[in-house]
Amino acid sequence: MFSYADYVTGHVWGLRYDEGKKRVTANHLLRQGGFPVFSLGEDERGEVYILTSTTTGKGIHWFVPAK
Repeated sequence: MFSYADYVTGHVWGLRYDEGKKRVTANHLLRQGGFPVFSLGEDERGEVYILTSTTTGKGIHWFVPAK
């Protein structure tokens, strides 16, 4: 899955691309608005993090799989 964000709105999406069919198979809004997104990252366990601007200094967030 690819993750991408809009700096202005703060929206974050997840996109699935099928290499064999050469087309997008899914595109979902993962996080709606809030603060501008500066960066996205992934750690060695595959967890996705986003870096945002906040007034509290707590601008590193991660995604938790839905149960």
